[in-house]
Amino acid sequence: SKYYAEFLSVNDWFELDRRPDGIFGFASRVIANIYAYAFYAVPKVLTGIEIARRSSFAFILSVTVVVGFVFSVVKRRCVIEYYLLFYASVLLLWAASSVIGVRYLLPVLPFVFYYFVVGLEFLLKKAYGGMHVKILVAVLALLLLSNAYQIVTMKGLKRKNASGFIEMTQWLRENVPPDAVFGSMTISHWLYLYSGYKSGPSIPITRDAGMIMDGIERHHYDYLVVAANLGREEQYLKPVLDGNAKRFSAVYN
Repeated sequence: SKYYAEFLSVNDWFELDRRPDGIFGFASRVIANIYAYAFYAVPKVLTGIEIARRSSFAFILSVTVVVGFVFSVVKRRCVIEYYLLFYASVLLLWAASSVIGVRYLLPVLPFVFYYFVVGLEFLLKKAYGGMHVKILVAVLALLLLSNAYQIVTMKGLKRKNASGFIEMTQWLRENVPPDAVFGSMTISHWLYLYSGYKSGPSIPITRDAGMIMDGIERHHYDYLVVAANLGREEQYLKPVLDGNAKRFSAVYN
């Protein structure tokens, strides 16, 4: 019951002190999740493109998926539709950012594409009649090309980002005592994999600077790690370190 209470009461996992203010606060979370999935997560998994602002194109993609789902429910309901209704209700109640929302769609990704195709075919058939098949094939081909391009681009970007991290771990092995204990939020496993250094308990992932500092002071790390474009340290830990520059000094940059 305690886990259930936490599940319903936490509004933002990156600001744990923020709790919903009654039924309106709870409803605001559901609305925020609908917004995040409609304008970011669903379009991202369909096209591979990160759309960082409100976009009619993104909204149309999401609406097409909903149309396909509704059409399938009306035409014939099976266990998949019931399961997806349950899954969607959990997603809308779960306090998650739009970026994390993409991850939660991965288990049902084939169905997202399926309902998109069903919805697109239904809408095109209504609008263009017998021409709808050619247009449907063209749109799907564009989506496949878009995803293929994004995969190739992201591989190159990740390789470039990882190269800086690997260079840092090589420097650590040459200049840091082997029994040093590191502190980080999300990259301790990568640090151990590439350098062999162990990390203490993870620093809380939060926008609350006081909570981050409490975690750092409690565990007495020898070094703190912030890797550009890798993990969440640059977003949440680095601003705290910059704000306490007199207490911390950079040993590798």
